[in-house]
Amino acid sequence: MAARGKSISKGFVWVILALLIVGLAGFGATNLSGNIRSVGAVGDKQIEVQRYVRALQEELRRIQQQVGQPISFQQAEAFGIDQQVLQQLLVARAIDHEASSLGLSIGDENLRKQVVGVSAFQSIDGSFSRDNYRFALENAGLSEAEFESNLREETARSLVEAAVVSGLTMPDTYANQLLNYIGERRNFTWARIDATDLDAAIVAPSETVLEAFYTDNLELYTTPEIKQISYVQLTPTQLVDGVEVSDAAIAELYKARESDFNKPERRLVDRLAFTDATEAAQAKAQIEVDAITFDRLVEDRGLALTDVDMGDLDKDALGAAGAAVFAAELDQVVGPFDSAIGPALFRVNGILKAQATSLEAASGPLRNELALDLARGEIDEQVTNIDDLLAAGATLEELAGETDMELQTIDWHSDVSQGLAAYQEFKVAAASVTEDSFPELIALPDGGIFALRLNAIVPPAPKPLDTVREAVIAQWTKNETMVHLRRKGEALSANLSTDASFESLDLRAQIETERTRSDYIEGAPNALVTQVFDAEPGTMTMLDDTDSVVLVRLDAVLPRKADADLDGQMREA
Repeated sequence: MAARGKSISKGFVWVILALLIVGLAGFGATNLSGNIRSVGAVGDKQIEVQRYVRALQEELRRIQQQVGQPISFQQAEAFGIDQQVLQQLLVARAIDHEASSLGLSIGDENLRKQVVGVSAFQSIDGSFSRDNYRFALENAGLSEAEFESNLREETARSLVEAAVVSGLTMPDTYANQLLNYIGERRNFTWARIDATDLDAAIVAPSETVLEAFYTDNLELYTTPEIKQISYVQLTPTQLVDGVEVSDAAIAELYKARESDFNKPERRLVDRLAFTDATEAAQAKAQIEVDAITFDRLVEDRGLALTDVDMGDLDKDALGAAGAAVFAAELDQVVGPFDSAIGPALFRVNGILKAQATSLEAASGPLRNELALDLARGEIDEQVTNIDDLLAAGATLEELAGETDMELQTIDWHSDVSQGLAAYQEFKVAAASVTEDSFPELIALPDGGIFALRLNAIVPPAPKPLDTVREAVIAQWTKNETMVHLRRKGEALSANLSTDASFESLDLRAQIETERTRSDYIEGAPNALVTQVFDAEPGTMTMLDDTDSVVLVRLDAVLPRKADADLDGQMREA
């Protein structure tokens, strides 16, 4: 019997999970083209590129401290670290969105207490220093408003997280309301109209109209403030070709990692255990006469295939079953054999041949890895000398002449992300550098170093119309198309609100039944489901998509469908 008490520790978790599903339903459709400022969003809570980069850099530094060696972004990508960080941010922003919906925040006085209590913002005597505050935020690439907004959100998030684990009692009425909210369903019909549905094509704008549109939207055609920067850099990649790696060192590293290069033959195996050998033998006999399948045996035990999946194993790891499993064909079931969890049947799901990579074949990647390590060591040895030269007043040009550092220039703004500008350390330094700043040596996470100097600032400036004419015409045409589509959509909605059907108006209707808040509808705008659940039965809703307008009619509001097992899990204390 389920316990009668209702606990926020589980009930509220279900709410958060439901909201996460709703909030993340359309994340895959996030557009990452153009000037990328956000890598995703949950509701109105954006995951800004800078936030993502900072979180990724922090995670890389944490892992580098654990493993004791630098990790490149390519390695991080291969290990899935970038996606793990993104998922963590998505969960955090989902909680931020819910906290905002609940009206959770802290007042200005509490915010002030938290800010002045941060040791990094304090002077030597322990009092709050606004200069230290501003300097620390500049180094982190944050404005005061951004930092204080983040602090408010983090505090509110902690309140929500505390509620999840606090185990406070939740009333039956509230539990029922949550279940109803999550399980409510809607029947609705929707259709999309685009430029091909207009009665006439959009006529090209006159020069007067185009100039007026250009002037009214000048911010779209204005170059950002540009910092003209000179910098010197020294990276392991620059030195790697000149580093000599001995064959003995390569052989030693190969031997240390021999298990990575030479893998024995393996099998992908499922294992289903039984209470005794007799029961296992009976099950095997049924399989042999096709009276039952291995999958059905698993299902009848109330298990999923993931519960019996052992992964890929070599013969020794399978113990008594090893010889039979390795002699079996693909999909064949063998046994029963004794195992750590009792008599069991084993099914072969896949055959992985032995992998053997010779020292000769592996020497290239190993040589490069060792060379990069040695190059990092060479850079470390040069740091003190380069620092001394900078302290003595050497220019970047002189550094390039007297050391291995290379001199380059860049027209930098916040959207530049090629080459060295892809590093967060460079972005922070470039954002904060002034004409009065002295070049200083800054370390990169892959073992490189750089120093930069601001040469000049080019203020924002409108691009001449002649240079952006095609882009202006395209934007005007898109805007004008949307205006005409909205007008047509309003007329169609008026007809659909009476007796007209989608078909009678030549609309390609999509009929959706029993949709819940968590559903993702292929091809529909992300906001469609939210608008449907906010609408009244029989009413029409119209919403913009990228280059089209979507018409939606809510046909029916349905209560949640009772599910005793799921309801019990969600109510269980």
